[in-house]
Amino acid sequence: AEGATLPPGPGLTPRSEEPRAGGRSDLFGRARVALFDPEGKAAPALRALGIGWEDFPAFEGLALYRGDLIVIGPGGFARGREALGPILAARARSGMRLLLLEQPSLPGTLSEDLRLWPSFARSADSTALFASQHPVLRGVVTADRAAGNPRVRPLLPPTRGNFRVIAGVRTRSGSSWQEGVTLLEFPIGAGILLAAQES
Repeated sequence: AEGATLPPGPGLTPRSEEPRAGGRSDLFGRARVALFDPEGKAAPALRALGIGWEDFPAFEGLALYRGDLIVIGPGGFARGREALGPILAARARSGMRLLLLEQPSLPGTLSEDLRLWPSFARSADSTALFASQHPVLRGVVTADRAAGNPRVRPLLPPTRGNFRVIAGVRTRSGSSWQEGVTLLEFPIGAGILLAAQES
């Protein structure tokens, strides 16, 4: 498949999914997208958007991927995949774009500035906050997304660096409020990471 530079081997041979005409596929029609989706939850969303991708059943192949975007589906950083963080950090530093979807854990080897809330209980009065002018949210309906996905912890806002919070959630915690980040744009080296804790 185009963009894959590893020789065929067990679990390392990427499988391609071609883009469909219409929808957002026109935006990504020429983009070469790699997908590591161990739980199989990201592929249906990409397919519904008409986005084609190269499926990587083993994350090690991402180290040599020469495409435009690497997508890591939910559960990508599960136990036993500790080596994925350094691979993605190296790829981002060299200019690769990364998209992380609903990760229950994040390794410090990717970036020590990306951290999840240790606990975050959303309540009935939780509200969503959006940077509505950001290009990532173009065409996304936000009215019904206030509660978000209660199974996924949001990110803690980074304390330093050049980052942009695109979406977040605010919820009451006693007499104060907790704010978590659900969509974050974060540069790493010459590349950029988009972490989406809500899809």
